[in-house]
Amino acid sequence: MLGVNLVYGAFFRRKDPTDLMTALMDELSRDRVELDMIKLSGVAFPGVDNRLMSLQLVERGLTDAAMFTARGETVQPSEILHKKPILVERGSFRPATKLTLDLLHRALEQFLQEPSVNGQRLVAAAAAQTPAAAAGARVPTRIWSKSRSDNAKA
Repeated sequence: MLGVNLVYGAFFRRKDPTDLMTALMDELSRDRVELDMIKLSGVAFPGVDNRLMSLQLVERGLTDAAMFTARGETVQPSEILHKKPILVERGSFRPATKLTLDLLHRALEQFLQEPSVNGQRLVAAAAAQTPAAAAGARVPTRIWSKSRSDNAKA
């Protein structure tokens, strides 16, 4: 069913990425299929911000989390996190300050002292939640972006 929805969406709903996402889940529930991430590329999707597409998946309840690299690329969380020690710093990071980075570095130093972490490749991540999302409100987003800013890391 997902394959049929994908082909239909690619032909008839590609002009609006939110419509395409809706078409993917037509007649399907999260019990039947799980979407971990979405990444649109190619000439049919110029200017689509895949970070916002991934956040839409979370907002619609189609996935539990969205993850991005430091460069802003969408990645599948299981590929990055599976069987690795993880240090997570939560916050709004608006703006990210020297204090925020200092706290992360000090936490990293302490975390590396743990015997269970010794010698393993560590993943350090920043978990951001907007105030609106924390309050349960819908987060306004624009899927189409005229330019991609390196400062707009999600």
